[in-house]
Amino acid sequence: MNAKAVRWRGTALALASISIPTLAWAQSDPLTIPPPPPEKYAVNAGGVDMRTGQYAYSNEDLAAAGPGGIRLQRTNGTYDSNAWNIMGQFTDNWHIFATYQPNGTASAVFTVEGARGQQFTALNINNFSTTSLTGMDTLQAMPTGSGATDRYLVYTAQDGMRITFRPPGTYADAPKRSRSNPSGITSGYAFFASKIEQPDGVTFTLAYDEPTSTHGAYLRRVTSNTGYVLIFELVSNPYGQMISKACLFNAAVETVPESNTCDASTYKTSYTYSSNGFMSSSTDALGNVSQYNSTYNDADYTATMASPTRWYRWNEAFYRPGASTPYLTNRMVRGLKYAYVESQDFAAGADYSYAWHVVLQGENGEEFGEIAGGTAMRSDGTSVTIAYQAMTRPGYSVDNINNNIISSGPSAITNELGQKMTSNYCIPATSGGGCYVVSAQYWKYPEGNETDYTYTGWGAVESITDKAKPGSAMADVVRKYTYDCSFLANCDKPTSATDGRGNTTTAVYSTVHGGLLQKTLPSDVNGIHPETRYTYGQINAWTTNAGAFSASAPVWVLQSEQFCKTSAADANGNCSAGAADEVRTNYQYEAGSSSKGSNVRLLGKSIVADGKTLRTCMSYDKWGRTISETSPNANLAVCS
Repeated sequence: MNAKAVRWRGTALALASISIPTLAWAQSDPLTIPPPPPEKYAVNAGGVDMRTGQYAYSNEDLAAAGPGGIRLQRTNGTYDSNAWNIMGQFTDNWHIFATYQPNGTASAVFTVEGARGQQFTALNINNFSTTSLTGMDTLQAMPTGSGATDRYLVYTAQDGMRITFRPPGTYADAPKRSRSNPSGITSGYAFFASKIEQPDGVTFTLAYDEPTSTHGAYLRRVTSNTGYVLIFELVSNPYGQMISKACLFNAAVETVPESNTCDASTYKTSYTYSSNGFMSSSTDALGNVSQYNSTYNDADYTATMASPTRWYRWNEAFYRPGASTPYLTNRMVRGLKYAYVESQDFAAGADYSYAWHVVLQGENGEEFGEIAGGTAMRSDGTSVTIAYQAMTRPGYSVDNINNNIISSGPSAITNELGQKMTSNYCIPATSGGGCYVVSAQYWKYPEGNETDYTYTGWGAVESITDKAKPGSAMADVVRKYTYDCSFLANCDKPTSATDGRGNTTTAVYSTVHGGLLQKTLPSDVNGIHPETRYTYGQINAWTTNAGAFSASAPVWVLQSEQFCKTSAADANGNCSAGAADEVRTNYQYEAGSSSKGSNVRLLGKSIVADGKTLRTCMSYDKWGRTISETSPNANLAVCS
């Protein structure tokens, strides 16, 4: 992974806060690949991302649960301090865009930001298809005319998610605005997302106030095909328009206003901003007010950068609702381009200070330092040091800072006890020098034991080998995984997983929506391979517009699963011991019509076995939150 792709690692999971129907493969424990050991060190106990030096703030401001539900997740904005953010020092999970920067006369560098940080290089033409530097994702240009840039972009992630971006217009969308020019764009070209599609059929459509000669585009509405709508109101600030209110509507039970206003919503939040363009308060749906205080000042920063010190410092304080003193104050520092946490003062608990490792980088002719790990020191004297591997692109000069790459994960970790574990992300290029950057090839531990990894050509884990401590005489433990990448959404889902004892679990996935169709476990003591089969169907949400209900585009949902208690299943899933040996679970969902609205919610499930049916039913509030559950003892014939 290249330096840019890693840089957005903090926001790469933002789209996961969109509530997506959980198809059955996610429930398959034997097929789950364990995360690498440094996962717990990526963000330290002070909440700071050790890769970027940023405080990893995150707050769920609004949430409609269930399949296709919409969530508003507020997180840190870009750590380029000169960049404009739609919520002051914060951004949200719907600020998704693609950029391209011409790279010479024929090619360009394309990036996807805000949801899945990824970078591509392609000819600067209106019709191309290319893969990312990681080889796991694709970007296509779809022509809209005969000109080289008459196109719109479509990004497809390894899990099958597709993002369609808006085509160029008369005026720029300008998602990459600077604080000094909030209506414009500093370099290159950028386009907001217009549609997000999941393999299971869940679709989100994004609508904007169109850009003009005086301002860029502003996101005003997100609509899910399962009935939920998120609306944003805006307020003017010296640093551009910012979100003043956000609200949710459920089109299955209420009419959504045509105007982008929140007055009629019963579920909304609001925000205020200081004169420096930073958020000063947020009011949640229950009326609780959280305060924020930033002492950042552009004039002071400019003066500092003109002085010999060239390091500007300020405080960012976070207050809980009703509190007069902050629970956390971050001391921030900024050089030429990026800002990061220098120290933290917690009202309760240990304080932290940081010493960062900075790698010199280049971008669009600009030189700057980028955080690549560092040391987090607690006030009790203990510390943890995280290092990331700095490498050079394959075949490029090591003297050119534009060719630097930083590993996707830590390459060395020294914990509080001084114990060190190390890794390596570089496969040396066969000619010209530099590295082909891969995921961690191994992790070596303080006592000499080691875990080695191999990967498929698209980056999925192919094997994990645990090597014992030297002198232990214990054999290596090897876990192996196979995949079928003929359908993109299944590329990272194992079709077989073999554990250290040689026991193999197999799986079959749908090539339509990616859900698990069949899971077969290792043989039991009777030589029978327990097998579970899953079936799916499509259902529609029904939403209202001025009292009339209409069906939205369908989504795939799990309808049933079945297995045999004691016998093997044949090729059709029938139990060899007869139908009485089968255990079947059926799932029931809301059903709408032209006279009744519905979302895609699970109403209940029934387990059928031994001639009995055990049915559990659920009910929800307007936002998909469970408010009641009826147990099988109620003997309900159907859930309603």
